[in-house]
Amino acid sequence: MKIAIVTDHFLPHIGGAEYASHCLATALTDRGHQVVVVAPQVKMVEPKTNYSIIRYINSRFFPPVLARYLALATARDVCKPDIIHAQLIAPAGIGIFPYAKFMNIPLLVSPQGADIHTSLVMNYGLLLNPKYRSKIESLLKRLDAVTYSSRLMKKLLHTHGFRGDHAYYLPNGTVTARFRHQQRQQLRRALGFADDSVVIVTISRHSPIKGLAQLVQALGHLPPNLPPWQVVIAGSNVQNLASHINEVGLTDKVRLMSNLPFEFDDCGIPIIPAPAIAELLTASDIYAAPALSGGFELSSADAIAAGLATVIFDENGSKDFIEDATAGIVVPTHDIAAFANALATLIRDEQLRFTMRQNALLASPTLDWKAIAHSVEMIYQSILTTSKNQA
Repeated sequence: MKIAIVTDHFLPHIGGAEYASHCLATALTDRGHQVVVVAPQVKMVEPKTNYSIIRYINSRFFPPVLARYLALATARDVCKPDIIHAQLIAPAGIGIFPYAKFMNIPLLVSPQGADIHTSLVMNYGLLLNPKYRSKIESLLKRLDAVTYSSRLMKKLLHTHGFRGDHAYYLPNGTVTARFRHQQRQQLRRALGFADDSVVIVTISRHSPIKGLAQLVQALGHLPPNLPPWQVVIAGSNVQNLASHINEVGLTDKVRLMSNLPFEFDDCGIPIIPAPAIAELLTASDIYAAPALSGGFELSSADAIAAGLATVIFDENGSKDFIEDATAGIVVPTHDIAAFANALATLIRDEQLRFTMRQNALLASPTLDWKAIAHSVEMIYQSILTTSKNQA
């Protein structure tokens, strides 16, 4: 197949959306498909990839629809792809829809957290902006194919206008080979984790929607008679939690690891999960997922591959996978006491942690990017088959 993946966020900038697009493009190319990623222009060195990258003009003075149109129309290898896959409803899906319609090319749109989920308390989500809301709902009414990463996301897509024939479950992925389970004890010793200590870990940047402040509150609610436990919070700007941790008296219990360095492969592509993150997860026992809203986080896929029992809020996009795999405990969003009780349950119950670990490891192969690419290939073929039958 000739596949065009359209995104508004891409390498060499580093983030979840960028890396997910890269991993999908790489895995689909490895499966023999001809893939091009259509992304904004950058003033940085282009990464070396096994797929093509086409950059479109990224300027407020140039119409975004025309910019994407020209990028694809001038691409020699994939001037008319068999299918277009837009990462995000807005602006990628909105920007490429007119081209796909005009060229009669099937379009699949994969929403992420902010363009379909909302949290009024956190002022999170594009749908809270009337301008974006009208554009997103207008596109959803005209789309025939979308993916969703949770049952809540699927419901929201229909609530806001999607009536197409094709809606497919598609989580984010990870690289399962990066988790060296046979070295778990050595990694624990290297990180200074005591043999009898239950280690809780979370990987996240510090922003209100990620819920790290709520996690610290929940840790402050843990009862005093628990077995030994400790917490590692890793991610950008987590040092800003230090005063909050001090207020709840947990300075000796919580370790902050901020601004972890990226490692890069020989082509200059960041390795995600970074070896340090994969080692930290593998050495831990419980994963805390306190995000208050959003899509399927890459860090949740990493935690599952590491075999961690997870405590997660029920509006987090990876909640369904955790629940269906029986790999953790789901609690109501914003319920600090319930989150604390779930953590306490797992700290106390070693057998429950072990069972959930086995369940997570059993389910994790479906989250490997190679397996994700196979699922996406099947989605493309289903859409193309229907399109040919309707022609």
